[in-house]
Amino acid sequence: MLKSIEETRENLEYKKIILFGISGKIASGKDTIGNLVSLELEKKGYKVKMTGFGYIIRTEVQTIVDCFNSGEPIPYQIKDMRQVEILAEILGKNNVYERSEESRQALQYWGTEVRRNENSEYWIEQMK
Repeated sequence: MLKSIEETRENLEYKKIILFGISGKIASGKDTIGNLVSLELEKKGYKVKMTGFGYIIRTEVQTIVDCFNSGEPIPYQIKDMRQVEILAEILGKNNVYERSEESRQALQYWGTEVRRNENSEYWIEQMK
């Protein structure tokens, strides 16, 4: 552990890019810890960018379902519209930003069954 901390400090001194990943169960404090770390690094003059898979997939799913339900064009590449219909059926009248069984199932379906099956690196590519 100490070696890892020392390597991180050296990388920061040489202005190399550092990627921190925080994982945990729902509502375990991942965002809270991330925000605290970001604030400390920013106080020391470092540029910080925070993002997460959850934000990316929620934004994509909600946008797709909203566009589908309203008849507006979907601003994402869709290979099979039937997958969008299934997604809308799973989510129903729920919102992916609220925790519900339907939103969890919709996110899992879209994230794994659709996007990851199309391209195993899809979510990594969206983080760039």
